[in-house]
Amino acid sequence: MKEKMAFNKCNDPFKKEINTMLARYGRRDKQSIVLDGGKAETSKTLIKKGFKADTIHIPNPTKDFKFINNVYKRRHNAPNIVDCWLDELIHKWKVKESIGLAYLDYMCTLNGNDNCKPIDDINLLFDKQLLSDGACLAVTISTHDGRKSKSIFKNQDLLSLLSLVTCASLHNKYAIEVLKGAGSYRNSMWTIIFKVYKE
Repeated sequence: MKEKMAFNKCNDPFKKEINTMLARYGRRDKQSIVLDGGKAETSKTLIKKGFKADTIHIPNPTKDFKFINNVYKRRHNAPNIVDCWLDELIHKWKVKESIGLAYLDYMCTLNGNDNCKPIDDINLLFDKQLLSDGACLAVTISTHDGRKSKSIFKNQDLLSLLSLVTCASLHNKYAIEVLKGAGSYRNSMWTIIFKVYKE
């Protein structure tokens, strides 16, 4: 029986638009971290748009790991595909201000789950001051459907994400600018793209 990929969203036109924007706003002269899926569409887009493959790091301990490896197995120069969660990769990262693009494409809510904690990852990324001046930070989270909420306060998940990134950046002497926000695909997936500046 053929194993299915954990995630298969790469044919979504909105996802393709997000990948194109990441290539436009990310810094090619620095390292990149990408939470990529089984078909490696984001990293392939970045490489096509001029990012060096060996500067892209893809942490993925899910069953997509082997699919991503297969995408790049025949390439002489390939991204660094790591069998670990993002927080493990960040903990091992040594060089400050060395990341010019971080695409945290979570397939969960901001609160996460037992294995993946977006709030902790984002705080850690800023606490270790890994983002370079002019870096692009993009975060995709799954949200609860605000239309079904009986509260007058809608889209609280997105506001929580904005608050988290704002507080983490200020606490670590960064400033942020929202470049593109609240792009939605697959009904519940929302992306916000930030430009990050070192004060």
